[in-house]
Amino acid sequence: MAPSVFYSFDPDRDIRRAQLVNSIGAVEGQSVLDAPGWDEVRASGPHAMATRIEREISRRAALIVLIGRRTATRSGVVSEIQTAWRTGKPLLGVYVHGLLPDDHLDIKGPDPFQMAGLAGASVPVFDPTSFDWRGHFDSDATFHRLSGSLEAWIAAGRIRTT
Repeated sequence: MAPSVFYSFDPDRDIRRAQLVNSIGAVEGQSVLDAPGWDEVRASGPHAMATRIEREISRRAALIVLIGRRTATRSGVVSEIQTAWRTGKPLLGVYVHGLLPDDHLDIKGPDPFQMAGLAGASVPVFDPTSFDWRGHFDSDATFHRLSGSLEAWIAAGRIRTT
């Protein structure tokens, strides 16, 4: 059975990338909301949103941070990482800037685990980004590499199956 995880990411930039990762099926992630769904969650207010996130993380075996350009600067991601760390959940980071669901080029963002105060905590972070012979992003190759490697990365991150 696939492990049950909570995805942490920047919904403003990376929602389509999160949906692509979720489609791989190597993990059982929470439902990745679309843009209107995120707007509804945000409208519930910061306290209700924090309570919901804490509840969702507590029900999952681990937290996977999908790292894009601005993920590390999103306070919600930092809070989610700290919540998972505090409650003993395994953590894993995967760079997703090389997935181009809408031909939207992006750059590699900083490590959100450092921003959350976990520098040196040996959280495994993987980058499946692939490039073509011209040095341009190859989104298909990146997706293939991610699809073929995610289970091994989960094992390396010691994320237990349920």
